Amino acid sequence: MIACVMSDGTAVPTSCCGTGRVYDFVAGERLGWSVDHECGALECGRGELPEDLRRAIMEHYGVFRLRFAADPGSRRVAVMKVLREFGTPLSRLKAVLEDGLTGTEAEMTVARRHLARAGVALVLERQG
Repeated sequence: MIACVMSDGTAVPTSCCGTGRVYDFVAGERLGWSVDHECGALECGRGELPEDLRRAIMEHYGVFRLRFAADPGSRRVAVMKVLREFGTPLSRLKAVLEDGLTGTEAEMTVARRHLARAGVALVLERQG
């Protein structure tokens, strides 16, 4: 296994044929990601990040938390609908409403945009 690297040169384990740079970004209302390999190969996608890339991005750039500035109150049903659209399991809805979501900055930015349409105040912060 040869390593890819973050944009500043930090190694990221991957099964590619060379080294490259790992990115996640917001494209419109969706999450995008790419690994630009120095050999010219490009891996990319939209939507959920592959878990190994997600872990590497969070280890390097930090974990971000999106939390509700106040109890969603009457907007609770609208918020739960958005969370379900994002794939939050029913069993986790209460915990997310209390503790918020965590992930990469780009993941949380996309979630914030969608949840803001439900009419709730949100806070995005870097943990640690």
